[in-house]
Amino acid sequence: NLLCQSSATMGLWSKLSERCGIVSYYPFASPELIRYATTIPWETMLSESKHLVRALLESYDIPRSLIDRPKKSFGFPIQFWALPGTLFQPLVDLASDMYDPSLLRRLQDGDYCNAMLLWNMLNLFVWRQLFEKEIPVADLAGDITERYRAQCKNQKESQG
Repeated sequence: NLLCQSSATMGLWSKLSERCGIVSYYPFASPELIRYATTIPWETMLSESKHLVRALLESYDIPRSLIDRPKKSFGFPIQFWALPGTLFQPLVDLASDMYDPSLLRRLQDGDYCNAMLLWNMLNLFVWRQLFEKEIPVADLAGDITERYRAQCKNQKESQG
């Protein structure tokens, strides 16, 4: 993916992070790493998927059960988290301090691509709260939970 889809993703993330005053660095695209990777024999690279990463993890005594486990996706349909009033609404409301609220609302239209962009923007928002603003996880989680409870209460009241 280095010269295909990943380059577009890296470009988008770079622009988002630049807007926040953050410099993005992609070590897998560094010339030094590419030069090193080209010296690895093909038999080694093709012997198994992610051979070098797995070998490195083994050298740090990471259990095989963690190294070999299958990938898991978020796997939660967008209609449950990306639409207005659903699971992530409290987080979307909080993120309106960082992003234009009308943009966030437009991304909550049920379109898969817009939902993935919203997902990335919310992740950047959470990252910024935790690492740039140094808000404790418990405080951020408490704020989101409080907002979610209020949202549920409002929905129950509006339903009768």
